[in-house]
Amino acid sequence: MNTISDGLELVYLGRTDLESSSPCEHVAGMAVVDQDGLRLGEVDDVVVDVRDRQPRLLSVVSGGVLGLGVTETLVPIEAVTEIGDRLRVISPGVPDVTDGDPTPTPTTDDGSPFEAAYEAYGVVPPWRDVHSAR
Repeated sequence: MNTISDGLELVYLGRTDLESSSPCEHVAGMAVVDQDGLRLGEVDDVVVDVRDRQPRLLSVVSGGVLGLGVTETLVPIEAVTEIGDRLRVISPGVPDVTDGDPTPTPTTDDGSPFEAAYEAYGVVPPWRDVHSAR
């Protein structure tokens, strides 16, 4: 588990026995493309907020052979613009994995890949929204 602030914990749903409060399990394995239709990878897992069990990020994986060399990109749920037979997302700051870029998921100064994912997409994380409302 990764505690962000005020006890907010984000976990990979597939690595726990939690059930999400929304139907997010059906996206596992779905292709993810950017706004131009370029394939970014496929959804491997969903990162949820333990407290309210809401999905916060998608774990999108690409590349690799037999589990080696796999690249993970975390995509905030707010970056999803279309859901159909595949997920379309905005893609600022995300490496183009079709060129074989092995860049790992970026982290912030505190080491949180979750915070960095929100920054890469220009989305305010829910834990900052909570603090700004106080």
